[in-house]
Formats: sequence, C-alpha cells, structure tokens
Amino acid sequence: MKNYLLIGVAFLLLLSCVQIKKAPQDIDGCKYKKTTIYLKLIKEIPKDSVVDLGNYIEFSDDRGNNKSELVKPDEFTSIVNPGKKVTWKSAKGSIEQIKIIEILFKNTSGNVHILTDSILRGNANEVDRRVKNSGVKEFAKEHYSIVFSINKVIDTIDPAMQYHE
Repeated sequence: MKNYLLIGVAFLLLLSCVQIKKAPQDIDGCKYKKTTIYLKLIKEIPKDSVVDLGNYIEFSDDRGNNKSELVKPDEFTSIVNPGKKVTWKSAKGSIEQIKIIEILFKNTSGNVHILTDSILRGNANEVDRRVKNSGVKEFAKEHYSIVFSINKVIDTIDPAMQYHE
C-alpha cells in the first residue's frame, strides 16, 4: 500500500513539472488583449504662441504600461498582441479633446510593420487597426507617427509599439 502511495505522489510531482503547451492566444495564463492608447493634454497650452504640443501631451495605455514622461512622449512604447485591435484616442480628463487625425508607419531602417496597414485615418476622433496575426518576430518594434490636433493646431509625435506573442 505504501508503494502505491509513493508511486502516486511521485507521479503527481512529475506531472506538475511537465510543461503543458499553452493555447496559441495565451500569455502567462492571460488571453491576448486589445490595446487602447490614450493621449491626454495635461497642461494648458499658452495662447498666441507657437509651441510643440508634444510638451503638453501624456501617453498611456490600458495594458499597465507607465505613462510617458512629460516632454518625452516619443519614448513611449505600447505592447500589442497578434490579431488584436489597437485604438488611439483622447483620454478622459484631458484638458482639451485631442482629435486623432492619422497614424503613419515610419519608414526607417529596421522598423517592422506590426499593423495590417501603413496609413490609418481617423474616424470620430479615434483611430483603430488590427495587429498582424503572423509574420512578425517576437518583441519587434514599430515606430510610427501619430498626427493629432488640439483646437485646430496640428502636431506629430513618434512613439512605438512592441509585438508580444
């Protein structure tokens, strides 16, 4: 009887050590998710002066990534998953509504197309598109330009997305 008990315990221990292949849309036990990237005006823009609007914008997303540093929104990177939608829009609590005009792939050396299209036009103050299902290497980055306007003043910021399978 003891032998059967020992064999049973050993079998359970062995079984718990065997890695079970995760489902294709499963990362660390979590399903792939869509990503929403928010732009938020966090400081009043001086009237009657030409300014870099990027100095007044904060980027964040719903994936738990940190917010961009003020005056460094170009360094912000969002995580995206295969086949899932990415949406860019004005954040709640923004001092002014930010109109997203378009998203453009940056044609620079080493940049990888992660999204299904290279140019995305805005619709109703937001833009969305799907991430490619395949053909992109893990952790590849796409640097892009986001063209937006605040009170009819147009500007561009160049953040990035990183592909996670």
